[in-house]
Amino acid sequence: YHGRDYVLPDDVITMAPHVMEHRIVLRQEGKLKKITQGDVVRMALDSITVPVFRESPGKGEFRFVPVRERPDD
Repeated sequence: YHGRDYVLPDDVITMAPHVMEHRIVLRQEGKLKKITQGDVVRMALDSITVPVFRESPGKGEFRFVPVRERPDD
């Protein structure tokens, strides 16, 4: 993907709607609430935290940052 032989969490987030939406079958309750397959995928992605490596002074450590709150680096 983009010339890499590995994927990043952002790659998964970008591709997930294209790969997953057509596989989701909504119950009647969801249809009545006007929920779409895309909404379900977005809710699932929003509920996941992605590990992000942040360097701390003097040593490295892992800190988890929600995808939607991640600053553009």
